[in-house]
Amino acid sequence: MPMPQRVQYSDAIEPLVQFIEDTPPAEILDRTLDKLRAGVSPQTMLTASALAVTRSTEMPPGHHGGPLHPLAGLYAVSKLVERLEGEQSFVPILQHVALTNKHINHPAMGPYQLLEFAAEDAGGFEAAKAAYLMAVQRGEWNKADHLFQWMWKNAPEIEVFDLLMSVAIPKNFNDDHYFMFPGTVWRAFDTGVLDKELLPVLMRPVVRFVTRSPVAPNNPMPSPLPAIEALIEEHQLLNRILRQRSGEDETAAIGELGEAIGAVDVFADIPVLMAKALAGGLSLEGGGEALSIGAAGLFLRSLGGNPMDVHLHTSVNLRRYLIRLDGISVRNKLMLLLTWQSGPEIRSTAGRIIYAVRLRPAGLHRASRRDRVPRQFHRDALVQASPVDHRRIPRHPRAVALDASGLRRPGRGDFLRQEHDGLRGVSGAPPRGIVPNAPQP
Repeated sequence: MPMPQRVQYSDAIEPLVQFIEDTPPAEILDRTLDKLRAGVSPQTMLTASALAVTRSTEMPPGHHGGPLHPLAGLYAVSKLVERLEGEQSFVPILQHVALTNKHINHPAMGPYQLLEFAAEDAGGFEAAKAAYLMAVQRGEWNKADHLFQWMWKNAPEIEVFDLLMSVAIPKNFNDDHYFMFPGTVWRAFDTGVLDKELLPVLMRPVVRFVTRSPVAPNNPMPSPLPAIEALIEEHQLLNRILRQRSGEDETAAIGELGEAIGAVDVFADIPVLMAKALAGGLSLEGGGEALSIGAAGLFLRSLGGNPMDVHLHTSVNLRRYLIRLDGISVRNKLMLLLTWQSGPEIRSTAGRIIYAVRLRPAGLHRASRRDRVPRQFHRDALVQASPVDHRRIPRHPRAVALDASGLRRPGRGDFLRQEHDGLRGVSGAPPRGIVPNAPQP
């Protein structure tokens, strides 16, 4: 067997890719800024960064590191660049290049080289699909990589992508990124952020990630997929002519479903509500709009901010985009609507939901309103909050005290810890916008 060669890019972009790969981390920001000021276009720099992180980083276990987030963020980064003016528009690009360079130089992800792979013809598209599904069962990402090199070039790209999503969407239960990674990268190609000629190479880490066997979670739980499949069967959703596009005539129905989703106490109720609505005639796009409303309601009911909360919204946004695409199978579109709440990142919000807010009638005790309302929120939060977080770790009761809107105390932020002044992590400095000696109501 000849010595495998690492992937090489066109002469037009290869020098810039090597610049991102080879520049020391301490110099990458300044030198990248120099190139942008010298006239390298934002799209060219982002493309080079994507190619560098694809060729020179390996995907570690889990989803942090390697090419995943740099590739998944390309569409959003490009839109942010468009909104900014002057040299402010360089900031997202500098962040992207710096992250790529960091991953390339990180010992958990490199050194690494993506090698040229020969395309494997399994005997036509249908045979390739069957071979790929067998590779998924075995977690053979190398095999899948060979197969997709052939499929991208010999079958309609949207059909190949739909095949990939038929594996990625169910794995959302194991990790939201199994769904997010292929969907966001496809969106970057579909919207012109990336040149489609690069699709076979930039989708390689995506295919390898989706194909591999998921890392076992710390808190394993039964898969929701059998219940979701049962809902599809119960309501005969694959045997109905489902409405695709939404319209003004279903505004009220969308609002009602969205409010119902935002009011659930058990996230497993969400696909039940969605399946009934679709069986009742709600469009697929309308179901996506209702999910957006419901996600916003659940976010507002959660006890506090968390980096994972962003998945409530980004996941719905991506699903709504994919549902609008021609060429995505009806089954995949149904699964997009019925699996949103199944991912660990979104399920984590269930452990921070306020199930009700009860205020005592005025006059039950002598404390001032400024003390009384936050303390009542605090006591109710202690009663209503789950005793454990999404990792099944017991919560400390001091950490779930809740501040009422407009009643923040100086130095205590949005999470009021007024009864436990020594709680670790609470700053003593007054937050901006709050007058420390404001008159008491």
